[in-house]
Amino acid sequence: MALWGTKDTVYSTGNVNVDVSTGVVTKQSGSIAWTSGNGVKVGQVMTVDGTAEGVIIGITSATMLTLDKQYLPDSDISNKGYE
Repeated sequence: MALWGTKDTVYSTGNVNVDVSTGVVTKQSGSIAWTSGNGVKVGQVMTVDGTAEGVIIGITSATMLTLDKQYLPDSDISNKGYE
């Protein structure tokens, strides 16, 4: 667990798409596997393209999850990296 000055990063190689109207994030490409076995949990923060971020509020499958929309940008995100 990260404390003061570092971060825990759960990362799979790949790019994602984000529908900002729903907060749904889907796999575009790569070896994405958002599962509890890989350390992905509701309540964690996902950053997309280094600029947009949201708290994970639901995990639908290994390649689809939902973010809180509060800090997402105005337009959809397509084929961008994440962490």
